[in-house]
Amino acid sequence: MKVILNQLEEKNRVLRLTGTDYEQGFQHGVLTAGLIKKNLTDMKKWVHDLYGGKEEVIRQYYADALNFLRTRRPEVLDELKGISEGARIPFQDILFLNVQIYFTLKWVAPECSQFCSILKEETGWKTYTGKNRDNSAGPRETVVLCREYPYGLKMIEVGFAGIVTGPGNVLTSRGISITSSGVWSERLPVNPEDFKNGEALPDTHRLAKNISSIEEAESYLKELHRASGINYIVARTGEAKLFSLSARDVKVRETGKNICATNHYPFEEWSDLSQRENEYPSTHYRYRRILRLMEEAHSEKDFWSILSDHKEFPQNSICRHRQHGTGAMTTYGALSFIEDEIMYVAFGNPCQIPASQIHDGIILEF
Repeated sequence: MKVILNQLEEKNRVLRLTGTDYEQGFQHGVLTAGLIKKNLTDMKKWVHDLYGGKEEVIRQYYADALNFLRTRRPEVLDELKGISEGARIPFQDILFLNVQIYFTLKWVAPECSQFCSILKEETGWKTYTGKNRDNSAGPRETVVLCREYPYGLKMIEVGFAGIVTGPGNVLTSRGISITSSGVWSERLPVNPEDFKNGEALPDTHRLAKNISSIEEAESYLKELHRASGINYIVARTGEAKLFSLSARDVKVRETGKNICATNHYPFEEWSDLSQRENEYPSTHYRYRRILRLMEEAHSEKDFWSILSDHKEFPQNSICRHRQHGTGAMTTYGALSFIEDEIMYVAFGNPCQIPASQIHDGIILEF
């Protein structure tokens, strides 16, 4: 598997992790302690502002979430303990970063774009998946985790330092790609009782780690106990499905060629559950623009250009830029080519790397 990175100065953000869940967590903590502390500071400030200084309304639920990890997710708990001990950061802070109850109890505008395109050529299938992760507040320090487990599984994950439950892009040696985009709304109430028996948000890392096919992903997600939902695109060579999750239900769409998701449910029967265009225009603009651009895309360069696109700049574009310190910004862009087990990554705005140069970066192979 390969990570291709054009930013030599950011090479230290690509981490090679090996061993058990605890051992990988410990390595992660040691290598990125400073970045994790920065993300923790930013997250605490964001939550403080979001809750008006009354964060105690969420603290009461963390005992339930911790008990759920102990009884149902011991491997996740092991990794969080490893991060805590490796970074020398209190465990409760690492738990706070990874069990994102604060997202579920207040509506925030999650800001990400994802897509998959499947091309049939004379030489065979070419399957591309991409995502930009955007946010207007909270953590921004991004890392790439190149994981290798004792039983042979390898995974490339892109996410925030110290937060392993929610990588935005995953590519596995089983030929599986997963991308995600959040969907939260005031019309999607959360039952706090669900924190006792399920994940606050679906754990993307665990999903990727436990599946070998799209069929397994569908079964996994339909059986998953959770307090909140998300949009996932799960792909492998020549096939992909969009899974839109609420706390209770799953909608599934299969694609013949192109599929994308942003921050609303792209199903007519669920249109009232997420933000309408007059409430959150950016998600609808990005969704239509990506579908339009994919019709003419045929190569890595073309798909990188989608991640870098600036139509409706700066806040309704796919590649997003803050203006005068306000609005969302793209914190990373990543593009996977499943058949060649390659992920191209840009820290910050993908437009900083010209599409013509994405093949010219440093290759980090494992």
